[in-house]
Amino acid sequence: MASAPRTSSVLRRQHGFTLVEILLTLAVIAMTMGFVAVSIGGLTPGERIRAAARNLAGMSDFIRSQTAGAKVKCYFDIDFDHQRYRWRMEPPTDEVGRFIDPDTKHLLTVDEVQQWRESMEWEDLPRGVYFKRLYHDPKHWLEEDWQWVEYRPDGTITSYMLWIGAKSGDLELKFSISVNGLTGKSEVFKGWRALKQADESDFNSVMGDGLPGANR
Repeated sequence: MASAPRTSSVLRRQHGFTLVEILLTLAVIAMTMGFVAVSIGGLTPGERIRAAARNLAGMSDFIRSQTAGAKVKCYFDIDFDHQRYRWRMEPPTDEVGRFIDPDTKHLLTVDEVQQWRESMEWEDLPRGVYFKRLYHDPKHWLEEDWQWVEYRPDGTITSYMLWIGAKSGDLELKFSISVNGLTGKSEVFKGWRALKQADESDFNSVMGDGLPGANR
């Protein structure tokens, strides 16, 4: 039996918006509003980099909450070449991991998946602020091209450290954004810090002190 021709709802939106579209739109608006103040020209380099560091840490918390709520992978994309970043949610998948349309449950084509990804908006770093390095482990770093951090539906992340900088005259201002992969906790530090991997104490803080062998 021949199936009826379809036009993916990822591309067809002539009769309103889906719940997923509304949620994504509200999320992008909320994040955009949070970054408006950072780009105001009147701020000093020190104020801009401090605000950027706080917002990048907040972005991690936001992505983690989106991942947990939607039960799909999300990503923190970092574009070193253009000094911009974004959060990106992947389309839902079927039981074997293939991308599907959230409304019709039909399989998405390669082009449709690409259109989904490109619909996520980029945010520019404030004027004069730049990405310096991204650490996924203490001994190796990334500092060019387009990199990303994966946020998994089970709430876990690979621990990472993001360095940002800004020039203030001859002085280079330095800040570090640290994200603990096990607890999800994001922290901002002045200066460039080394990456600390999640350890037993982090596990105990997540699971609780009532576990056998937990420190008291």
